[in-house]
Amino acid sequence: MDLTLCRQDLLQAASVSNRATMQLMPPGKKKKQKVCIGDDTGAVSCFEMKKGTAVSVFKTMSTGTEIARLEMGGPLGKKDKVFVSTGQQIRGITKKGKEFFKFNTSLSETITAMVVEDSKIWTGAEYVFNVFDNGRDVEFFMAPDRINDIAIENVTRETEYDAVLGCQDRFLRVVQASTAAQDCAVDAPVTTVHRYVSSPHEFAASGTASFKQILYGGQDGSVGQVLLDSSTARRGWKIALAGEGAGSAITALDSIDFTHDDVKDICVARDDGTVCVYGFDMSPEPALQFKANVGESVRSLVAGQVGNPAFDEMVLCSYSGKVTSFTMEPLEKADEDDSYGRSKNTVQREGRIRVMRKELDELRRKVEKEREKYAKVADEFIPVEQQFKVKEAFTLDADEAAYKLNLEIPMPIDVVALQSQVPVDLLDVDTNDAIVSRTPPDRDNGNALLATYRCQESMNRLTITLRTVEGQFGELQAMVIAKMAPKTAQIVRLQIKPLSLHHRLHGDIDGRPMNRLRLAGAFTLGQMHEWVANCLPDVPSRVMEDEVRMVFRNVFLGTQLSASYKKGEAVFLSDSISTIAILKEVITKAATARKVRVELSFEIKDETIPHFLRLIDPKLSYTLSLARKVELVEALREIKLADAEMTFLAPEYREVLENTEKIQREFKNRPRALEMLYGLVTDLFVDRHKFKGHSVQHKIPQLMALLERYDFDEVVAYFNEPSR
Repeated sequence: MDLTLCRQDLLQAASVSNRATMQLMPPGKKKKQKVCIGDDTGAVSCFEMKKGTAVSVFKTMSTGTEIARLEMGGPLGKKDKVFVSTGQQIRGITKKGKEFFKFNTSLSETITAMVVEDSKIWTGAEYVFNVFDNGRDVEFFMAPDRINDIAIENVTRETEYDAVLGCQDRFLRVVQASTAAQDCAVDAPVTTVHRYVSSPHEFAASGTASFKQILYGGQDGSVGQVLLDSSTARRGWKIALAGEGAGSAITALDSIDFTHDDVKDICVARDDGTVCVYGFDMSPEPALQFKANVGESVRSLVAGQVGNPAFDEMVLCSYSGKVTSFTMEPLEKADEDDSYGRSKNTVQREGRIRVMRKELDELRRKVEKEREKYAKVADEFIPVEQQFKVKEAFTLDADEAAYKLNLEIPMPIDVVALQSQVPVDLLDVDTNDAIVSRTPPDRDNGNALLATYRCQESMNRLTITLRTVEGQFGELQAMVIAKMAPKTAQIVRLQIKPLSLHHRLHGDIDGRPMNRLRLAGAFTLGQMHEWVANCLPDVPSRVMEDEVRMVFRNVFLGTQLSASYKKGEAVFLSDSISTIAILKEVITKAATARKVRVELSFEIKDETIPHFLRLIDPKLSYTLSLARKVELVEALREIKLADAEMTFLAPEYREVLENTEKIQREFKNRPRALEMLYGLVTDLFVDRHKFKGHSVQHKIPQLMALLERYDFDEVVAYFNEPSR
């Protein structure tokens, strides 16, 4: 069953960079809920809806430090107090806006996750989890990787809550009294967790009555269920969105029974602005019932009754501070209180316009005062401070085997300029409305990539898809210029790692043939971990054990890499000789810079050569076929002009003519794909012989000629020929 939800724009607040900084107060006398928001200025504002217009209840003074988290707390069943974290400090605010509590923790990291229940506060900083009871630190746990979110649930104890941590290393961890009691591996870094309490009927139907349910959202855009009891944690259903929003990180989860069928529906918000509702109709797995997009990153989502106590709704806050509602109330129907018979949506919109006009008049007066102030400045130049903050995300999309660079600011973007020291392939995206201008590379001046994106209309958010080349590493810079006066820019610097197309996996490598690289020397575990982290993404910045073991997969080709290391010894296994070569080069260079002596030994297996070429064969065959079809297009068009029948053409030529636009568009979207694939094969050839101590640069032209008239068996045979 599809849901029909009506959209309402409620309020424009200050920009909101952090997730989970908006909550609803308990229902008041009129059964409606008030909305509390913590923004980047450090202010906490509360408003309620009256006749479709947002009316301020209170607003605290700005502290200059952005709110990192906002939660409701208080006695059980009456959570009407607001708790906010700024840096290492937690403050409590009454429902009337008065500060009643201030607690300076002893933490050195910013508190980004928090739950408040009665006198207890559960906090998550970057790696440290703490529980405070009446201001006393009563529990502590150091996580192996970054803590992204926290939920609490009675998992191992009926009378005491345990904490469920969503971590960057793709684990959900149940922490009981400073100890990790359980963990559950999932497929992507966990960005948000939500305690899901549904009806007993639903539990019985799904066979999960004895389990507690935790929902999690992943960095890859997936939403999943984990079932917990006192001794085990197991995965339940998992869903992923197709089409718009697919692959975009989950930023918020909540649940509410929109359909009043005794089973709560799941509300999901994503980083690209997509909002979804999943419901349980006839299946134990949720199905998509509603989908919309608000055009910018959603930072918070809460469900309740805000505008009308008779109708459920979900309220969300975006990065620029725009507060939007999706309600079950039929706003397009005629308003009973309106003498003109207009719809409720129209009446409420007119009320909001009147309020907005008053705000604009006030802003004009403030602008005039500022102009008068600047007019008195005698100097020719006026210093301009940073006027906006850039929210960036640089994540590897395993399905596309490419990176997604998301840039977002609280105002419209004018231009984004990209510059890189290393070759980067920019991929065209249909959803990207920006005009792209590419400048030829200037390698002499360290510019392997120069490109500008000029944004159209009011775009607060820009997504750039790019593919890196493994073995090439360095810095990618993005200069973001906003549509404002005076013009200012912010520079975002991103690191491209040597093995940038690898992502981390759970489990072990399969039985494929593997090459081996062993390093031994006077290095510490911390030094080797640092060198590995400089080579690969998804590596935690801290080491918790005496020995580390991680498994990675190349998302483009499917090769695997195992890294095992401890103090004085490291062993790397991979079915790609080039991966082993890159690790050898980068780590030995880093060890030399630290003046650490390292002894190398390696074992290269010849059977990994045809295995690697077999992995690349489908991509190379398809890309070559595509290039040949593009070459045929113009000639076939000329033939078509001369003879409209075209019945004499072979079926494959007719297919090219029928799909001309699709073929040309696909080839345009992957301009350097063939060059990249040729590079992977030639690098393998060079690296294989380099490990044997031979130089084969003189044989590269012959290999390139073989690749241009590609035949898999001929290429394998050429690799097996003697190097001299």
